[in-house]
Amino acid sequence: MLEAINEVRQILEKRGINKILADTTDLDIAPGTMDIYKLSSTFPPGFRHAILVNDFQATAKDMRFVEDVGVKRGHNIRVFSDREKALQWLNDER
Repeated sequence: MLEAINEVRQILEKRGINKILADTTDLDIAPGTMDIYKLSSTFPPGFRHAILVNDFQATAKDMRFVEDVGVKRGHNIRVFSDREKALQWLNDER
């Protein structure tokens, strides 16, 4: 999973894109603790990373942990269960 995320990061950087919406609503296997720490800091500071979850899925708690770790490390990452709110946050220029 981390290899794929790194590939996405490289493509976004090449294209000058500084935000992403990761839809994890169908994710049924949570990343391991070490992967969560790596995942939370994959994207550079200033990058906006929204993670969409289904609050009823088992991995939603793990994605919220990714958010906690990322925020504590100074990254602009948030978890949402509402796609429209996630997109609104991504497009907010503040």
